[in-house]
Amino acid sequence: MQLNRQFLSRVLSFLAGPFGYLLVFATVATYVVLALFPFNWSPPRRIENHARLDGDDIQISDVGIAYVNSTSDWIEKAIERNQFTMRVGFTPSSTEQTGPARIVTVSVNPYLRNVTVAQEGPTIIIRLRTTKSTLNGLPEFEVPELLRAGQRYEIELVVDRNVLQVMLDGEAVGSRQLPVNPLANWDRSFEVTLGNERTGNRPWLGSIDRAEIQVGDQLVDLLDRRYLDVPSKFWIRALDIRIAAGSQFIELEFLLDSILNIVCFSFLSFVIMALRPNRQSALFVIAACSLLSLTVELSQILFDDRWPSLTDWILNTLGAGIGTICYRAAAAAQSFTPISR
Repeated sequence: MQLNRQFLSRVLSFLAGPFGYLLVFATVATYVVLALFPFNWSPPRRIENHARLDGDDIQISDVGIAYVNSTSDWIEKAIERNQFTMRVGFTPSSTEQTGPARIVTVSVNPYLRNVTVAQEGPTIIIRLRTTKSTLNGLPEFEVPELLRAGQRYEIELVVDRNVLQVMLDGEAVGSRQLPVNPLANWDRSFEVTLGNERTGNRPWLGSIDRAEIQVGDQLVDLLDRRYLDVPSKFWIRALDIRIAAGSQFIELEFLLDSILNIVCFSFLSFVIMALRPNRQSALFVIAACSLLSLTVELSQILFDDRWPSLTDWILNTLGAGIGTICYRAAAAAQSFTPISR
């Protein structure tokens, strides 16, 4: 016991010196770099919409978007039946589009979706969220290396119970076995977007002449003017702060990220407490760490492929609280110094 107390005393004394300040700087710098990397500056902006309605088609000559609203009741039915069919007729303007560039997507941002048909170069990309995939619909399904600029294609996705079948121009191009109740973790709040991601930063160029979803006897024409909203201008990367929910809590990537957030801020607050043991208020340290996290999270809206997360902020604040508790326990265990209250 005496040995443990001596060890704790040496550790806390060590952290109270110059090395403690170095650790705080290194931890904060590492956190900021990981949160904002690769630093692709892309603040929210409102631009002209180059999507146009042309008869029964949507023509997208440059960056544009078409919102499809008030059709989400089909999602509930798809979840109940574990079945839906999506048909998309499209003509790409180029085979150099990347992102993947969204042709039709049922999603809220580049990382959370139910289903998406997209283009990556000459390849058709299909992302389908299931109970075994990520919330981004990965691993994705590919129909590789066959698109040509200016040529019309019609793709059909059929999810029936536990099988995904993909047809292109009436011919089967592949299938995938799905888990039982594959659509059980779909998000009922997601809406359909044509020619872009809902956030406006995955543009696709070309024309769409057919876009429909069928669930049982219900057929939803996504090009119906009653549902379409093609504004003259739209926001790219409008502020969207979301909190984790439902199945995201059991996703491995989310769990690892959550643990990292808690451990990082626990360590940070522990070291800060050790720097000024007689004068450091635990509430002040927690508030300072929470403010740091909030500032960095809100800064992410200024960088492409980064999104503010209310969940991360909560976890970071929780980690800061755990760190102060651990410091109080360590200091009390070895009678290092009185702890301020």
